[in-house]
Amino acid sequence: MKITKRILSVVAAVLILTVSCLTAVVSADENTLTFNDGKTANVGDTITYTFSLSDCPEPLVGIQMYIYYNPEYLQASEEYETDMTGSVINPTYVDEKGNGQVIVTASDINGMDYSSKKTVVSVDFTVLKGGSSDITYYVTEMYTLNESSEIVPLTGYAFHQDITVNGTSVSENETPKLETNDDKFTSDQISNFVNNEEGKSDGQTTYVPSVDESATSSGEGSTTPTSTGEEVTDENGQTVTQPTDENGQPITSADENTETEQSQGGVNVVLIIVIIAAVVVVVAIILLFATKKKK
Repeated sequence: MKITKRILSVVAAVLILTVSCLTAVVSADENTLTFNDGKTANVGDTITYTFSLSDCPEPLVGIQMYIYYNPEYLQASEEYETDMTGSVINPTYVDEKGNGQVIVTASDINGMDYSSKKTVVSVDFTVLKGGSSDITYYVTEMYTLNESSEIVPLTGYAFHQDITVNGTSVSENETPKLETNDDKFTSDQISNFVNNEEGKSDGQTTYVPSVDESATSSGEGSTTPTSTGEEVTDENGQTVTQPTDENGQPITSADENTETEQSQGGVNVVLIIVIIAAVVVVVAIILLFATKKKK
């Protein structure tokens, strides 16, 4: 009888320990958001994303850009900070933010000095759920005035991201993550500005029109978002850039989700290992006491 009680006590203790471990692992996974190259934040935390600009050889007269996020995981604040003059957040911001994009628009005919690093926009996000999701950007227009007071592309620049979680810095002066998923772009987000993953340009490669400039200036024709990849023709007959990996293979939506799936798979493997280990321990203890009882 005493042996039976001991067995039951040991089994109960092992089960309690196993359940506690499983609960802790699952709870941590459900409440932790992984974003922008391994950075983490918990549900309820405030992520402050600051997008900055520097190294502009000429005064910045205007800019239009988008900050993308997943509203399933993050909620954007209606408040923002900036070093820019003129209108910064598009009036449709309040409506658009529920769709996962912050529209940033600014224009100042007097020009804005961005020769050194200054903030374009800084937005707070509240973490709604755990998982994996990034905060990305895409610039559609950035221009200055030439000697004839004509609007021309501003081709020299450097972009930066600074990120804090609850006021603690987790990213300082890093290259921001460029949005390369063409499915997110609408006709309003198609432009002559060429983004690159390095987040900077020496002024030689940022302006590459993909259609005749006269047609573009007259409102005819369009250009497509450009990112590192292979040019292909979409269903509308337009030439677009298909992102490719280091081996030159096209990157699909499934490929982009691979890292997230692998991360989730890793957690599942841990859970399975813990469960199997607990079962093995319990069975071994039962057999051990059963053998001693027979002797």
